[in-house]
Amino acid sequence: MKKKNIPHTTSPTSKKLLRNKLKHLFKTSPLETEDLLVNFGLFTRSSTFAKQLFLYEIYKNILNIPGNIHVYGVWWGQDLALLYNLREVLEPHNVNRKVIGFDTFDGYRSMSKFDKKSDVINKDNYNTGQKYLDYLHEIMTYHEAENSIGNIKKFEIIKGDLTSTIKEYGKRNKHEIVSLAYLDLAIYKPTLAVLSYLEKNLVKGGYIIMDQLNNNKYPGETLALKESKLFNNCEFRNSKFLPDRTILKKIKWFLR
Repeated sequence: MKKKNIPHTTSPTSKKLLRNKLKHLFKTSPLETEDLLVNFGLFTRSSTFAKQLFLYEIYKNILNIPGNIHVYGVWWGQDLALLYNLREVLEPHNVNRKVIGFDTFDGYRSMSKFDKKSDVINKDNYNTGQKYLDYLHEIMTYHEAENSIGNIKKFEIIKGDLTSTIKEYGKRNKHEIVSLAYLDLAIYKPTLAVLSYLEKNLVKGGYIIMDQLNNNKYPGETLALKESKLFNNCEFRNSKFLPDRTILKKIKWFLR
């Protein structure tokens, strides 16, 4: 049996226990599946809803900026799907904006001496299982068909270690520019590889989102950024919905 994933959380034990009540209410819901799918707000915690508002907060900043959206660290793919559907809601006819997700789907790899190992940061965590990528692809394909201009593919999912896949992706997509990059990696090597790619391919005025910046439990992410040219060439601010998320805006085209 695959080990249960341990997500990053700062919630106290009392809150975790309380959420068992919500799990029970969800499992015993009298709603039919069709009704559940359009009434998920019944079971969406305020902290989860804040994450959805956060994704809207960052998306609206790129509406007048060209370039693709990248999600580094997909896990189950919720952020990928939400950003894809925000594209549909906010700019349904922008077929040049693709949403692209990158993940090993096997859990963490390439951990370094700069990373602090824990229950969260270990090689077994965030493993979705061998068949999940196919399932996620089906979900994204459904959204593609449900939304407008479904005959043009506007998403892609890249499997593998980012230290190598981001280079291979760049060779195949030399035309690409990026307007929004969401990094949920937490460790040094893949974060540094991604930032190196974004130094050249993130547009001026584009945004980088980082989940664990200045967090001593996940030092690799901050150390990678401090090594990148982007560290001194971006404006920094916190999200108003999730203050532990850092929003970086690139202020120069060419970095030195």
